[in-house]
Amino acid sequence: MKQFLVFFMLTFGLLLAGCSDEEELSHEMEELEGQISELQEENAELKKENHALQAKLDEQNAYIASLDVVKEAVTYETIMPQSITQYPQSFFSKAESDLDQDGEKEIIELYVDAAKMDNGEFAWDDGQPWLLVVKDEGKTYPLFHDYVQLGSLKFWVMEREQERSILLLNTGMGLFHLQSFTFDEEKGGYVPKTHFNPELTFLLHPY
Repeated sequence: MKQFLVFFMLTFGLLLAGCSDEEELSHEMEELEGQISELQEENAELKKENHALQAKLDEQNAYIASLDVVKEAVTYETIMPQSITQYPQSFFSKAESDLDQDGEKEIIELYVDAAKMDNGEFAWDDGQPWLLVVKDEGKTYPLFHDYVQLGSLKFWVMEREQERSILLLNTGMGLFHLQSFTFDEEKGGYVPKTHFNPELTFLLHPY
């Protein structure tokens, strides 16, 4: 009888242990299924984000490709020397460089029609006329003479492949216009080229 009771208790214990293992295994399976479901949802979200990023990248690439048209540089009519009868009221900046490679430096001057106050600052309006000229032995070349709304002009002298040019940046309202002016000996004047001029560009942070 004692042997039977021992056998019964052992059998019952094994059955309980087996049930406990099955319950634990079932619980682990449920947890794994939940994790798999979460991973599948995350994967679906990542795919959506990837499609959105790819669409944005395609849009940016298309925009960059549209700018490539300007990379060829739009060439305008040669700027010849002219007589400037009236200058804007204030001198803004100046540089000197041998732009035509004749051994003599030309003078580059930038003027703006804005009053200069006692502290050296300009009394800016919503816009004002600007004038950029190159002076060379009595000749004056007006590279830029126009009104700039809510913006300004800035120029540099650059040298590339043994050729010197003036680089002009116009940041007027809705503008970010980058041009170069290079002296053409055969034409006897400066040839302007536009290198960057996207439509409706607004600067959100002043330079």
